[in-house]
Amino acid sequence: MKKLLFLGLMWVIIPAGCGRKTAPLRKTYIYCSVDTLRQRLPSYQITSNSRFPYGKFSPTEKVSNADYRDGQAVISLEIDRPTTVMVMPVCDSTVKMALSESFLLLPGDSLELLSVTDSTTFRGFASLKPALAEARYEDNRCDRLLQDAFPYKDQPKVEAGDLMRYKADVTEYYRRKREFLDSCRMRMTLSPEYLDRSEALFAIGRYNDLCFALDKNPDSEVPADYLEEVEIPQSVAGSPAYVSALLHKYVKHAVADPTANFDAVYAGIRKAPRRLRDHLTALMIGYYAGEELPAYKPQLEAAIDRAHRTIADTVLLDYIDRAARFYARCDEALPVEVDSVMLLSYDGAREETLAEVLARFDGQPVYLDFWSSWCVGCIMDIMRSAEAREYLEEEGVAYVCLSLDEDADAWRKAADQYKVVENSYLVSGEFDSPLCTYFEIKSIPRYILLDREHRILSSDAPRPVEYSLADLRRLVERLH
Repeated sequence: MKKLLFLGLMWVIIPAGCGRKTAPLRKTYIYCSVDTLRQRLPSYQITSNSRFPYGKFSPTEKVSNADYRDGQAVISLEIDRPTTVMVMPVCDSTVKMALSESFLLLPGDSLELLSVTDSTTFRGFASLKPALAEARYEDNRCDRLLQDAFPYKDQPKVEAGDLMRYKADVTEYYRRKREFLDSCRMRMTLSPEYLDRSEALFAIGRYNDLCFALDKNPDSEVPADYLEEVEIPQSVAGSPAYVSALLHKYVKHAVADPTANFDAVYAGIRKAPRRLRDHLTALMIGYYAGEELPAYKPQLEAAIDRAHRTIADTVLLDYIDRAARFYARCDEALPVEVDSVMLLSYDGAREETLAEVLARFDGQPVYLDFWSSWCVGCIMDIMRSAEAREYLEEEGVAYVCLSLDEDADAWRKAADQYKVVENSYLVSGEFDSPLCTYFEIKSIPRYILLDREHRILSSDAPRPVEYSLADLRRLVERLH
């Protein structure tokens, strides 16, 4: 059943939370033709993870059936405030892949999705675009115009570690975005909620970009006036940008080198506004658990114990428990039930256990790549992984691909197409295998790094792509 995450539409419901008095719940519809999605989609997933960073510990909730009417897949939602909905079409080895998209809905709106091929980002991939049916405002059209005018590839980059030059470029970038929004406001009918949300997102977007640059350039000298104090508006509470800003302000950039100053970070959080304190504690625990370092183990375990005694919010506690289980795997040997999982070799000549496969890399670190022929993100990573693969080979790290396909023929066809046939295996049991259960793998791509003794160095290693290569290098350095 876990593969249902990829068998339909995945809806990530993110309330925009504009601080206005909420209206009564109203039916809101999103629909698309079955032909648009190129196959019949039996299900979709609603995921309430908007209080946490997407990834390692994000909780998942109910799976529901889509309603099919006259050749259309219809999803109805009841919302009482502006809500961002992420749509991820399903794909498999027989279907052209499609990219996920996000849309802003107001209570009572309807949104029709159309398929647009030949994405400018990945040629040949399909993308979904909105055709407003009964919406009162042109918010989504304005959002699309903004995305087209300011594509990701044109965002400022840090050149030669010059952070102040980057800050000036980022400030100018968001000035131009505000100017563009003002031009849209003059000629389009935009909702007050959208305008408020956009202004708030621009403010914390700039702050987050400055922080991300620090994360990606840890060896650069940081000028004293690089990061200013920032107010994080409640109007975007629940958005990914809001969560990122909280993490940056109160954890990752609260002190110099937070991994070496756990106590100082925790003390700052306990002085934070009361309305934020429990949420920040959960985010802090998630951050330190995700870093997977042993240096702060006693302090982290004490913080987890205190959280269970002081936090009443069950959603926060569930997130903390997930983080605690993740951290507990650090430096552990694979349990017997995981070592015993059966793998089918690419040539189909043999089935062997994971332990037998790892034995061929005795004394050698192993990077495990969990993927599938129908996984868009997996294929994107494979297409961009050449530099990381070369680096891992130079460092003596074995690269092993583990497919979670159900269809062995589809797996082999994709492995041939994307040239991942060496050290390539099909996992018996797919997502229900003890291997996936132990590592709580509910979505892919996912990467795991084992040390030379094949103990767990990282349960969620950096992706083998250019923008994560610096993080991957730092992780591999811990092997020496």
